[in-house]
Amino acid sequence: MSTYYCYYIGYIEDDKIYPLGMYNNKGKMVPVIEDSRSFASDLWEMFDCVGANQFSEELEKEFSYTVYGTDRNRESLRYLKVKDLPTESYIKTGYFLISDIERFENDDYDDISELFYEHISPVAYQAKFNSELVFGKPEPKVDCEGEEFPVYSAGEYAYYAYPDKRSREYDAELLRIVARQFESYKVEDKGRELVILEVER
Repeated sequence: MSTYYCYYIGYIEDDKIYPLGMYNNKGKMVPVIEDSRSFASDLWEMFDCVGANQFSEELEKEFSYTVYGTDRNRESLRYLKVKDLPTESYIKTGYFLISDIERFENDDYDDISELFYEHISPVAYQAKFNSELVFGKPEPKVDCEGEEFPVYSAGEYAYYAYPDKRSREYDAELLRIVARQFESYKVEDKGRELVILEVER
């Protein structure tokens, strides 16, 4: 059974954490992002555990469960202040294989991880280009077992930019956009601070 990383919006006040949303039309709290381990970014690694004394009554109501014959149990909840989310761009740039670019543009892939593995920086590309002007295109190479592996020439690369939707920066931007919708509640004006809540299920 796969593990899912689920992210919600909340706020912290006087070291107590409260839920904010999002909620569906039936009043049930639903995650802003819910990704399985296979497709999730590593954003979850940045979060701290919510301490037992940080659970407000409202938070406990949303993030607890009952096992038959036992008392109510809290979920293992973690949090990160919105201001501490990564701010780097999720747009990746560099020199990528033209074949990968064409596949991306034509939506000809099952998983983005199939693409853009082979890439070089603009400085490395310029060095490769200059080298090939002097010495010609690189010859195929073999590994220690005598198997040939691809060596790409400068002509097989092109400068490109694409959105990396599997990155922590992409998830952070989505969560930041949704969290901003709660600014109308004047959360920060009341001495409260917006947080992202994360739970694994």
